Amino acid sequence: MVNHKISVMDSEHNVLTPEEYNQKHGSLTELIGIVVQTDILGLVLSPDQWDCINWSNKNEDDESVLTEEQSESVALQTISGFEHTREIVQKQEGDDGESAAQVCWNYKSGGLQWYLPSLLELSTIYAFKDEINNVIRKIDKDIVLLPDNGYMWSSSEGSQHYAWYVSFGDGYIGYWYSKYYGGAVRAVAAFSSLASIGERVNTRANQEASKSNVADMTDEQLVQVLRERGFSGTINKQMNL
Repeated sequence: MVNHKISVMDSEHNVLTPEEYNQKHGSLTELIGIVVQTDILGLVLSPDQWDCINWSNKNEDDESVLTEEQSESVALQTISGFEHTREIVQKQEGDDGESAAQVCWNYKSGGLQWYLPSLLELSTIYAFKDEINNVIRKIDKDIVLLPDNGYMWSSSEGSQHYAWYVSFGDGYIGYWYSKYYGGAVRAVAAFSSLASIGERVNTRANQEASKSNVADMTDEQLVQVLRERGFSGTINKQMNL
């Protein structure tokens, strides 16, 4: 079993168990999201979900590749969807309607910058779907559960007319689904992985400390921090500043 942890974030950016959250708050008003952490990545999953949202609202005949074409193997190497979401939003500015990336980028909760998850982040959410839903049930029955079927959009682009998605019925990863069709969308925000914090309880203060104290990091930990901040290119040990 992959080393992982499912928790809850409150409005003070404390990371709590569902029981601790209910004891401290007792209502949804202080809930920011569900924290999902593995050794590779960490994220905060929004309690809100949007259905029937297009990846792109441009006319199909006029569409151009917004970020870059990605095979499945390449798409899965991008840990964070932050940079792709920002680029997509910039290039979709002025389009009619609100796209999947725009919905996530414009989501305002907890002072965090939310984005459309990468294919890897979305696949991780699916992998722990049952555990995430169990945590949601313990907090409040009115929160929308992760679905048992249907497609959810990622920020990873497959080609000119297709983007990568995950089927939440069976975990199938595909991109033979037009960007101009509606899919479900769930926003995420960046968070520390288990490896980068040594499995410590992560408040906002020690989260920032773990990301900024570069002198105490190994090469592998520094690479992990860069990945969490959205860097998906090649990293060399020698850098010219």
